[in-house]
Amino acid sequence: MKSLNKIIDGLKNPEAFDPKVDEVKVLQTHISVVFLVGKFVYKIKKPVNLGFLDFSTIEKRRHYCNEEVRLNKRLCPDIYLDVVTVTEKGGRIAIGGEGTVIDYAVLMKRMPASGMLDVMLENNEVTKDHVATIAQKLAQFYTKARTGKGVDEFGTAEAISVNTTENFDQSVKYVGETISREVYNDIKAYTEDFIVEEGDLIQSRIEGGYIREGHGDLHARNICIADDQVYIYDCIEFNERFRIGDVADDIAFLAMDLDFHLEPGLGKHFVNEYIHHTNDTGLIKMLIFYSCYHAYVRGKVLSFEIDESKISQDEKRRARDEARLYFALSHHYAVSDKRSFLGITFGPSGTGKSALAEPLAEELGAMLISSDVVRKELFGMKPDEHEYGIPGAGIYSKEASIRTYDEIFKRAMINLKKGRSVVLDATFLIPKERSRAKDLAREAGARFFIIETTLCPEEVVKKRIVERMEKGSYSDATVDIYNKQRGYMKPLLELEREFTISVDTTAPKRENVKTILRYLLLNE
Repeated sequence: MKSLNKIIDGLKNPEAFDPKVDEVKVLQTHISVVFLVGKFVYKIKKPVNLGFLDFSTIEKRRHYCNEEVRLNKRLCPDIYLDVVTVTEKGGRIAIGGEGTVIDYAVLMKRMPASGMLDVMLENNEVTKDHVATIAQKLAQFYTKARTGKGVDEFGTAEAISVNTTENFDQSVKYVGETISREVYNDIKAYTEDFIVEEGDLIQSRIEGGYIREGHGDLHARNICIADDQVYIYDCIEFNERFRIGDVADDIAFLAMDLDFHLEPGLGKHFVNEYIHHTNDTGLIKMLIFYSCYHAYVRGKVLSFEIDESKISQDEKRRARDEARLYFALSHHYAVSDKRSFLGITFGPSGTGKSALAEPLAEELGAMLISSDVVRKELFGMKPDEHEYGIPGAGIYSKEASIRTYDEIFKRAMINLKKGRSVVLDATFLIPKERSRAKDLAREAGARFFIIETTLCPEEVVKKRIVERMEKGSYSDATVDIYNKQRGYMKPLLELEREFTISVDTTAPKRENVKTILRYLLLNE
């Protein structure tokens, strides 16, 4: 093959394309070089042999370029256009035309960067309708995807084990760099145990017709939403054992990546919508395993980029950081069913505790227990009934507060013992109350964390209290109560800081939820 560097340099020249363009932008991964050229994209394959992938000869690169177009036309018939030649004549390298063929490239229509799902996720633009549309498109795709003889073999426990074993063999060199030894061992043990213990489940998926020739790389960067259409592209062409498998394999990949982008609520909705269209309820039992697997694959692939000489140091730092996050997410799946969590809020009334606790609990599938609601239940009141009395009297007396905290702790323990995570929405202004919550988590074998909202400015808090009294809310807090709470509130102890997430609730709620989710992911 002509030197890869010479081909890249040649195709950087706008005159290498017909018609000539004004600018050529070049992107690289560990296996491809992509040229963004006006309304089109040209992708050449690097002459590498990674064991699971072999592009080492021009014949193999031509074959896999054709395979890439053929396979991706299943979901993106309008995007994948053709396979074109890379030629050289008189020292000039060009796409197509006369001259000696020195390589091949996949020709695609260029999709808008703003419509890439990962970009939309970063901009908080992805809605439940978007993921529902993706789920519907995939449900339709799998009904037509190849299955039966020559496919079912990829769904066996033995075939799955080949992929997972290769994963661990190829990533062990990154232990200490992008993954710790403890995390590596935990994920490996979970994976091996699942394949052995769930053999009957795996066999039932084969018998049920759920092994299909799917996508194999179904994450957010390979999905674009543009012109009210969903484009799912860049499936695995280089190794059929990575794209053929249980449909749960693909579905879990995207659900995992939504979790990675700190959108677990969207992930759950995506899975539920897919099941709605397919009635494949058995998929649920496979999701955690495949989510763990694909998070690990992403961590491994990103780790590969660290060794890529053609990638900049900034890109390598990004790859290293993302790899660590994906490995952390994989570990989360491997151990999540063994350990729930108890989260509590800390801050006076009006600092934004409830506004944050509710969406957080929803995202995490946790039980939300509100002291405001429980207090009124204990005294025979409806949640929207109010008692704006004297601070420290009536249902807000010391005795009433003790009774309220006793009840929320009781309810928390009931849920924790069932393996369900809990968020307690209360002020927790006294160290004794916070310590009691921590002890309860320890007794239940649950993780424990505190969400601190005291960074909210006083003028903002007082404005919120007045506004919600006018609009109506479950809280009975007044400005007088807030002032009294400020007087007896005890700041967090130094030892409590180790498991505290401090947020400024004047920031967008979605960003604060993501801050907490990121903390939980990295501190499993």
